[in-house]
Amino acid sequence: MAARRRARRQAKREQAGMGQGMSSKAMRKAMNQMNVEDLKGVEEVIIRMKDKEIVLTDSEVQSMHMQGQEIYTITVGKSTVRKRQSEQQNEEIKQDIEVNENDVKLVMEQSKCDYDTAKQALIDSGGDLASAIMKVVS
Repeated sequence: MAARRRARRQAKREQAGMGQGMSSKAMRKAMNQMNVEDLKGVEEVIIRMKDKEIVLTDSEVQSMHMQGQEIYTITVGKSTVRKRQSEQQNEEIKQDIEVNENDVKLVMEQSKCDYDTAKQALIDSGGDLASAIMKVVS
């Protein structure tokens, strides 16, 4: 009778504590069943949002396969927030584009816009005349 009570108490503790009271051997066995694996060689983890990126470095990453799902656990060392990489690259590309004056004049004639609007449309379209005209017209 006392053994049954002890077993019930132990089971309640395990359920309530999510593994508290589990032996290390039982915990390792459970971890093996969930297919937990450390990912080696992770340099950084990037979380992309609409307008920014969160870069996690010096982090430990584990993957776990459980009930048909893949779960990643990240222990963060350092984190930094930066502007989205794609926006930075687009701005660098736009700065490097040289716009031909004849192209600006053509866009102005075809779309009936001012010089600055035509030039900006050409820069935004990467120098593509048709795209620049469509951008201004629409």
